[in-house]
Amino acid sequence: MVLALGCEQTRGAGPQPPAGDLAVNAAAETVGITVPEEGAPESPNSFAVDASGRVHVLDQVGHQVLSFTPGSTTPKKTKLPARAFEDIELVAPSGDEGFLLLDLFVAPAVVFVSASGGVTNEVTLPKGDLPTPGRVAGLVRDEAGVWVQVETTHRVQIADAAGVPVESNVLPGVLTRASEAVSSTARANVIELFELGLPAGGPTPLGTLSFPSRVNHHALLGFDAKGSLLLAVTLEAAQADPDTPPTLSRRLLRLSPEGKEQSRADLPVAEGAHAGLRNVRLGADGNVYVMTATEELFRVSKVQP
Repeated sequence: MVLALGCEQTRGAGPQPPAGDLAVNAAAETVGITVPEEGAPESPNSFAVDASGRVHVLDQVGHQVLSFTPGSTTPKKTKLPARAFEDIELVAPSGDEGFLLLDLFVAPAVVFVSASGGVTNEVTLPKGDLPTPGRVAGLVRDEAGVWVQVETTHRVQIADAAGVPVESNVLPGVLTRASEAVSSTARANVIELFELGLPAGGPTPLGTLSFPSRVNHHALLGFDAKGSLLLAVTLEAAQADPDTPPTLSRRLLRLSPEGKEQSRADLPVAEGAHAGLRNVRLGADGNVYVMTATEELFRVSKVQP
């Protein structure tokens, strides 16, 4: 059952934690948040959570991974190569075998880094199957290997489970289960879900979800222990005054394997330059985590789906 997470969060109210636990509550300078007088502010782009609930934050400003043990305010620091990494994934669910880091711009590749910070492998991203960096949704690590997710349409495998580069392997959708994948599209205030047979089966409608305002962004997070599909949705409601920015709110939906909505709850909003590439994730411990940041505070909130 999804926790009731309180009232709707809006732009300008600051990131408010849900009724779940605060897994990380740190000062901005701890995680590399910078707000220059000129130019855009910088804050962590992504994070990952291992099976024990440790939160591993990608601090691309300080070129390091900050690992927060539950209840601790002082992270373990793992130094990284001085590259502009966009996303982080765990080599193994335990979090003890190091990290995968995604470089999309300077030398596009996935870099394997040990728990002590040493580079153990680097796999160059294939040029033909990947679009512009703006369409890349992040890294995926599963039993088959290492993938780069492209929006909600498909994923491209770049290495096998041992980190050895593979020939191009493109699968439709986002999340896989048995011989099927799940994909989604958004239009206005509706999200449509589809099942796709693997490796190249046509889409079959799985369900349609409606919302009270326009869908700004959505992310298929994964399946929980009971096989339910978890979906995070950011909504935007236009204001009567055209000069006033839309009001943002966020929902966590739990869906049955057949695509039927089981529950819906509020999540804190991450917005603007502080939103990062991936700010909501399903941890290896089975909980949903949400990253929010301001000029003063950095938080990762844990929600039990």
